[in-house]
Amino acid sequence: MRKMNTIGFLLVAATASMVGCSNHKPENSAEPQFDLAAHCLSKEAITKQRAQRALPCNADVLLRRFDQSSVANFDKAMLSAKHGQVFLPPKEYSDVVDCGKPAVPGLIRLITNRDGYIGDAAWGALDEITNRRFGTHEPAPNPPDAVQRAAVAEKYQKWWEENKAKSETDWLLADIGLNDEQGWAAIYKLGVSGDRAAIPALKSLLGNIYLGPRAAVALAWLGDESAVPVLVDYYMASDSEPLRETGICEAYALTGQTMNFNPNGSPEERKEALKRWHRWYEQRVGDSGTDRVQPK
Repeated sequence: MRKMNTIGFLLVAATASMVGCSNHKPENSAEPQFDLAAHCLSKEAITKQRAQRALPCNADVLLRRFDQSSVANFDKAMLSAKHGQVFLPPKEYSDVVDCGKPAVPGLIRLITNRDGYIGDAAWGALDEITNRRFGTHEPAPNPPDAVQRAAVAEKYQKWWEENKAKSETDWLLADIGLNDEQGWAAIYKLGVSGDRAAIPALKSLLGNIYLGPRAAVALAWLGDESAVPVLVDYYMASDSEPLRETGICEAYALTGQTMNFNPNGSPEERKEALKRWHRWYEQRVGDSGTDRVQPK
């Protein structure tokens, strides 16, 4: 099924930094000043979002709100969307996705809802929470029929019986080695989860040319400085300005340092700043034997 929300790993958009440092500019630089506060998502905002997700949720109440016209209309709009159109989900949908595991049994039941659009939306919410993909159908003006939805509900129910004793982190860790949308989404979700138990598995991906950059951002969100070398060598050293911006946003949020790096600066200025980042990181790891990891 197509995703109900766009949760692909948008590395140049989903960044975290601290508000209040808006005067970062190399001395004597003729390049435009880079405003961290304007370009980077507030670290306080990220912390607040995580705190809200961590609050207990009443799945029964949220599922009753989910079974309403706002969610049905959202699903209908998604099914009728033209290429490139993006729709933000209503709160009734997002709250259930944020509730996570407690909402799974109720969502499985809702797949067979009398309103096919509600059933289709429940299918999408389950995709997001569990990171599973049971069944597909092409977006169309009409939702999948009852027979299709019943078959998918049966698959989810079987999976739930086998996996309900596991944590959401465990569900995601099973997918992070996949170089596809499912694997990328798992890395992203682990990063925003705040669950530091995912750090060892994410660190194991840092040397992977495809998954390492994604894992580095997730590690930065989890507060692990092993992300720094990849943020420097892949992002800040990039020829792409948006990637350079991502690198400095994530590195600053993680370490509180900028090393006077300006993603809009000249190549020479950026090169010198990268050297400063490498020296800083090498000082941090000291003689621990930790190697700088760059995707190969």
